Amino acid sequence: MKNKKYLTVILLGVMLVTLSGCIGVNRNFKQVRSHVLSNVEGSFKKEAEFRVGKGLITLAGMFVSFAENETEVDVKGILRNLDRVQVGIYKNRNSERIDFSRAGLVSLCEIMEDRGMYYIVRSIDNDELTGVFLHDNDTDEIRDMYVVHFDQRELVIVEIKGDLDDIIAIALQEANHRIDFTESVAKID
Repeated sequence: MKNKKYLTVILLGVMLVTLSGCIGVNRNFKQVRSHVLSNVEGSFKKEAEFRVGKGLITLAGMFVSFAENETEVDVKGILRNLDRVQVGIYKNRNSERIDFSRAGLVSLCEIMEDRGMYYIVRSIDNDELTGVFLHDNDTDEIRDMYVVHFDQRELVIVEIKGDLDDIIAIALQEANHRIDFTESVAKID
């Protein structure tokens, strides 16, 4: 009887890890990470790198359905549309300043274009560089998105896969309420 309990716990643990997708980031994410890190000044150390798969996202959706939602955003619906999220956080080991130049941003865009992605947002602001990239496909659906963010302390790379149309629409709607359109906006060609 005691062995049966242990076996059940072990099998449940293996199923949870397998279904959640939390074993590690995939090869494509590692290739993007390697391309970005090899073309950036500084020496970065991996702080965290993980993947959350459909199983764990579904489980999170169940927990969200029990919690009170004080906003009008359909969080459970958003989670239902996600297939996978991968996150990499890398800390800069050097105390030297990283030069965030226009050339660095253009280089990042070229790296991502080589991977079949195009930018929808790219920005340099003081000591920060940010790019949001979508996978170039023939459909009008947004299924794959990368967010790359540098600052003096760290590099963060996030990949999101799934039906992202609703998620991006909500983000744009929320941002629309917070942006002051009277400020001038600089354009980078």
